[in-house]
Amino acid sequence: MPGYVNMDLFATPGVDVVADAETLPFPADLFQRVECDAVLEHVRCPETVLREIARVLAPGGYAHLVHALLSSVP
Repeated sequence: MPGYVNMDLFATPGVDVVADAETLPFPADLFQRVECDAVLEHVRCPETVLREIARVLAPGGYAHLVHALLSSVP
């Protein structure tokens, strides 16, 4: 899809860029919108991923973050 980059940790059909979300391979201020769906609960350091998202997000851009609701049941 034009104007859309799909990144994942593994090369699968539809993935444009294979990379670790803790070190995004993009220059700063590049994207107008970043979608991060069901990723943060799977990374070693969510804070690092959030900093990387903020870094590549253009001024005035939007980040849409989805995180699974996790709870512990005794």
